[in-house]
Formats: sequence, C-alpha cells, structure tokens
Amino acid sequence: MICLGYKRRNYYFTVFIGNLTMIALGNAYAWTSPTLPILMSNNDSVFPLVEDEASWIASLFSLGAAIGPLIAAPVKETIGFKWSFSLISTIMVISWIGLASLWNIYIFYFARLIAGIAAGMNFCILPLYIAEISEDELRTTINSLSQFFRCLAYLEEYVFGSLVSYYSLILISSLASLLHLTLVYWSPESPYYLIAKGNTDKAQKTVAWLRGGSSQESLDSIKQIQAFLDRSKNGRSWKDLTTFVNLKAIFIVTSLLCLQQTSGLTVMLVYTVKLFEMTGTSISPNMSSIIFGVVYAIGAIFGPIMTLKYGVKRSLILSAFGVFLSEEILGLFLYFNAYGYDMSSFFWCPIVCTILYAVTYNIGLGPLPATIMSEVFPANVKAKASAICQTIGFIVGFTIAKFFPILSEKLGIYSVFWMFGSSGIFVIILTVYLVPNTKGLSLDQIQDILSGNKKS
Repeated sequence: MICLGYKRRNYYFTVFIGNLTMIALGNAYAWTSPTLPILMSNNDSVFPLVEDEASWIASLFSLGAAIGPLIAAPVKETIGFKWSFSLISTIMVISWIGLASLWNIYIFYFARLIAGIAAGMNFCILPLYIAEISEDELRTTINSLSQFFRCLAYLEEYVFGSLVSYYSLILISSLASLLHLTLVYWSPESPYYLIAKGNTDKAQKTVAWLRGGSSQESLDSIKQIQAFLDRSKNGRSWKDLTTFVNLKAIFIVTSLLCLQQTSGLTVMLVYTVKLFEMTGTSISPNMSSIIFGVVYAIGAIFGPIMTLKYGVKRSLILSAFGVFLSEEILGLFLYFNAYGYDMSSFFWCPIVCTILYAVTYNIGLGPLPATIMSEVFPANVKAKASAICQTIGFIVGFTIAKFFPILSEKLGIYSVFWMFGSSGIFVIILTVYLVPNTKGLSLDQIQDILSGNKKS
C-alpha cells in the first residue's frame, strides 16, 4: 500500500521540483496552438506566417526533441541529473527570449528547435530520475503523474492564450523554467548516479533524506541499488544493447512511443485551435480547446489511479481502445462534413470525441510509455537505450506535425484521423503479447520477466 505520509515530504518535494521541467515542456509544446492562428493573421501579426512557415514552427519542436535524447545520455553521465535539469531549464528560458524578440522567422525556427532539444532531454532524463529516487511501490504511479503536470501546462496555454497578449503569454509560459532554476538547488542527485561515481556515503544520506526511514532501512536500500548496479555493470558500450533482453525492451518502448505519436498526439496539441476551426463546429475554437485542455488535465489525474489499481497492461488496453473509438468516430463526422452533409445536429460530436480521446489517452497511452521506458532497461544501457527510443519516437512526431496539413489536404482530414485511430489496435496487440506488468516490481524482477525467467 502506498503511504503518503509526512516522512516522505522531501521525496514529494523533489518530485515536484523535477516536474516543473515537465510543466515547462508542456508550455512549449502547446504554445503553438493559440499562437499560430495569431501569427498567421494579417491583422494581428508583426510578420504574418504562410502555411509552410507555420508548419515548420509547429514541427521543429519535435525535430529538436528527436535530437535531445542523444544529447541527454552523455550529459547525464557527465554532470548528473541535477545539473542536467538546470541546463534544460536554461535552454527553455533562452528559447522564450528568442520567441519574444520577433526579429525574423529564423529566430523563431531556432527558438523552437532548441526548446525541442531541451524537451527531448527532459523526456529522457526525468522518468529515469524519478525511477531511481523512488521506492518500488511508488515508482510506476509517481512516474505516470508527470503526465498530469504536463497536461496542466497545456491547459495553461489554452486558457491564457485566448485571454492575454502574445508577450504576456510568453512571460507566463517561462515561469515554470524560472521557478525550477530557483528551486533545483534543493533537489538531490540520484543515489544510483552517486554510487556509480563511488560516492556511497552521500548516496546513503540522499536515500535517508528522500525516504525518511531509519539508518538500517537506508543501508538496505543502498545494498539493493549496489546489487542492481553490479548485475548490470558489465560494460557500457553500444554493443551491450544487442542482448536479447535489451533488444526486446527497445522494441517494446520504441513501438509504444511511435504509436503514441501516430495516435495523433502532436496534432491534438499543436493544432488544437486550428483543428476545431477545420471541423466547422458551432462551438468557438478557443472555447473548444479550453474544454479539451480541462478534460485532458482531469484525465491525467486518473492515469496514476488506474495504474495503481489495474496495473500497466489493463490501463494501456483500455486507453488504446478509447483512442481508437474516439478518432474513428471523429473521422466519420469529418467525412460526412467534407462531403456536404448537414452535420449541424451533430455539432457536439467533435468536442465529445476529443474529450473521449483526452480522457482515455491520459489513463495509459500518454503516461505509461515513458514509465515503462524508465523500468525495463538495466543501468548499463538505460541512458543509451532511452535515447534511441525517444529519438525514433520524436522523429515520427516531427514527420506527423510537419506533414499533417499536407496529408489533410491531399487525403482529407477524415482519412488522417482514421489512420490515427488505427494505432490503438496495434497498441492493444503489443500490450497483450509483449508489455510486462511492472507495477510493484523491483528493477531486477522486471529484468527477469523480460528474459523469460518469470511471468508478467
């Protein structure tokens, strides 16, 4: 049973500080939704964007996010988690300064690219950090909570994007990074990293500070961490990725991250306002996006609860089915709307479908791929393997964000959403046959499951 007691106050404070970077990431991710329509307007923009420029601004974030994990691995190994987070927040602040300058389109491109790089680093590092500072009974649930913080940031962008000026939105969006830079001094380094660097005494003090237990409990935790590191210390070369267990884990995580993107995640977040304009619904696009953001955040609350109660596999299957159902129905509405049928009686359909998508995505497909990624790799390959998986996933995300407007025009937006919805079926198949149920298991036990020595 999970204890939310006073003795873990330092742990929860540390998790909150870490998740400030996730809020900052969400701000940057969703910033384009309320902003692109303004920048493309001849009336409101300093230099109105054309469609191709807007698609680059929307997609360069994902391209940067594909680069970020490749940088994250060596940076984390060199300077540790704590200072890696500081670097991420610093890059985010620089990005917001670039977006505020309005000098020319290339500054926009650069700012979005480096924001994506910082986000990609964070997507790779934060789940690993939370996994390494958490006890087994807390790890999966607390890691999935990061999705909630990111969803709050999406909602923040949708609400303030419709209420405040361009510059005010940038200032509001940068606050999470600025707050993180202020508080990161008080967050500890990962005990796994400290032991790997030979600083066992400091690692024991860190465990005691985080968990609030007795000296003996801290010592037992250190012995468990040391045993895990000893088991997986045989080399840290790229060749270590080619074992059966590691290749299986890479396939599972990469598949989930790619299917996460092909489910329409990037389109839903980056083009939210524009998407509702395209549906022709009578509800205003800004109001629709705010409703989507509210439900998206509420859905993220149920993600950790579902994982805690039903485990990883059931949560993923239910989530994937909901994503499939919502996008197939939305595609059907868009099909009839595109061919001139009177859909005024079904004006509610797009918002209901996006609400269903928001809720079901956030109980599984949203938070769990990153959580699984943080658990299925041994310590000697964790950074490299996570970087590979995240990079491939974000390349898929970049491709979708860049070519969504083109595909919508050539194939019809309804066809695109039917393709998005089909991703849910593949997630269900993958989950049933390959994804391990990691809730409550130690990292060693998860390795046993992947190697076939123990059933999931």
